[in-house]
Amino acid sequence: MDHHARVIAFEAGPLLLLAALYLGVALALAPQLWRRRAFSWLGFGIWTLFVLVGLFGAGFGAAMLGDDDVLGNVNPWPIFAMTVIAYVPALLVVTSATY
Repeated sequence: MDHHARVIAFEAGPLLLLAALYLGVALALAPQLWRRRAFSWLGFGIWTLFVLVGLFGAGFGAAMLGDDDVLGNVNPWPIFAMTVIAYVPALLVVTSATY
């Protein structure tokens, strides 16, 4: 596997998928957050974290697509593992959602 394919498969692709997942969860949670009679700062904080992680993943994934050496000579496996671990909170929200 050449360098560019590795960057897309193990670094940029999972980060862009993470961004889509987190921004999708934030979009799904937004109506529930704003419809409540009593505003919840905790709910707003959790929603903000989903938005920020999604935007960070999108920005960093796009930067990796534009420049293969954003991380320099860092091993791709820790980046891939951290990205996969970061899927867990969003997947828990998706699987436990009751609409």
